[in-house]
Amino acid sequence: DSEAELTGSSARTGGRRGQEFQPTDMSEAAMIQQAIRNSQADRRGAERGSLLSDEDPTLMAAIAASVSSNGGSPSDDELLAQAMRRAKNEEASREAARLREEQEREYQESLRIDQQRELEKALRKKEEEEAERRAAEEAEGLRRKAEEEAAEAAKAEEARKRRAQEAMDEAREKLGPEPAKGEAGRVEVMIRTPGGRRFKRGFLGSDLVAQLYHFANLEGGEDIASSSYRLVSSMPRNVYEDRESTLEAAGLKGQSALLMEVIEDDN
Repeated sequence: DSEAELTGSSARTGGRRGQEFQPTDMSEAAMIQQAIRNSQADRRGAERGSLLSDEDPTLMAAIAASVSSNGGSPSDDELLAQAMRRAKNEEASREAARLREEQEREYQESLRIDQQRELEKALRKKEEEEAERRAAEEAEGLRRKAEEEAAEAAKAEEARKRRAQEAMDEAREKLGPEPAKGEAGRVEVMIRTPGGRRFKRGFLGSDLVAQLYHFANLEGGEDIASSSYRLVSSMPRNVYEDRESTLEAAGLKGQSALLMEVIEDDN
């Protein structure tokens, strides 16, 4: 009797263990197989209890009461439904996790794109600012250069006017009176400028060549008086630069035609 009671108790315990052990990390197919195995174990336990009950009706009644108090063993359909519910819950959990991961990836990608755009915007702004800075510096350099050139030109113009005025003042002071026509030793001199203008005047053969330059500076005005030039004859070519020589000593007699030849400044 004791052996039969232990056997029935083991069968009931084995059935309850099969019901209670439900791993949550199993796949749907594995849980269905587990449910079927649990059901078969319950049946074998029930059969052993039936065999014992034929010999011991009291034990049979005790086992039946025990089963009844435990609510009875779930059927195969109930186990299958339970497994399917668990499988659906697990699938829903996996789907939710997948969606969260996908949303996280999309968020990170969107964040990366926004950061990249901000970086490119910052780089473009920096390049534009650098270009504006260079343009401003270049414009400032050109402005300063123009101001310097204008200042130099103004200075040169002032020097030219001062030089012309000094030459003209000297000419007024030193140019002698023109001799009368027919006066002995009179020399008729015609001077042509590079611009085609002609100046004519009478001098004495005893006058210095410097008198010719004083006359040209007065007649030519500021443009001629401020320039560097020499008086020459073309046929034959002679240069009259010795201003302390007399006209007669320089070979100028009667009527003479001279050209004003500009001396280029090396600077």
